[in-house]
Amino acid sequence: YPYYCNPDGSIFITPSSDMKTLQVSPIGGTTFPPSTLFTSTPDETKSGKEYTGGGMTLSAQGEDVSITSATSALTCKPMPYNEFPSLNFGN
Repeated sequence: YPYYCNPDGSIFITPSSDMKTLQVSPIGGTTFPPSTLFTSTPDETKSGKEYTGGGMTLSAQGEDVSITSATSALTCKPMPYNEFPSLNFGN
């Protein structure tokens, strides 16, 4: 699933069949985040989903994702993708 990110760049997210892990890879010249496997960190007190990996946190709400580290942050929205509907992580 391709995503546009701000301040710049793009990523591709490949979820596991059970959505417990997400493989995130940079595309189109993006350098952050590096290719990383994120693992679900369930927290029933939060809405949406949260994943961690490689010293980063991926927070997902609805179709949008944010990736943060100690020094960088991205906010990403899904690109139109004809093969599948966008990922939806719930509200």
